[in-house]
Amino acid sequence: MAVAAGVLACDVGTDAAQTARNIGDDVATRVVSDSSSDDATSAPPAAVPPEVSDLIAALEALKLAERGSGVDYDRDDWRHWVDADRDCQNTRAEVLIAESAGPVSFALNDDGEKCRVTAGEWRGPWSGEFFTDAA
Repeated sequence: MAVAAGVLACDVGTDAAQTARNIGDDVATRVVSDSSSDDATSAPPAAVPPEVSDLIAALEALKLAERGSGVDYDRDDWRHWVDADRDCQNTRAEVLIAESAGPVSFALNDDGEKCRVTAGEWRGPWSGEFFTDAA
């Protein structure tokens, strides 16, 4: 038997702890027969894995700031858009390129390299709506 788990994410305004509970319920109850297994009988739902319970507890302990709380976001505070392979495209650009459903447009840097993604075609994971502006 194999356990199938989907990828879920919460959107702005969604209770993260409730989303984690939903994921835990989904993981605990979605048992799918492995095609190579002779055991095609239904198994009883599994218990919520301890790591999911721990995640739910951690999320419930988080204090969330209200919108307009005065906590400012400064992209420079976060070092996650690095160019690990030094090809002039940072992590964000590489993900946008990889996930675009259509051709990608770029802004050229001072050396004429295609580093910054400006347009493409991405499907919103929650709305299903397509977006073309990379900003």
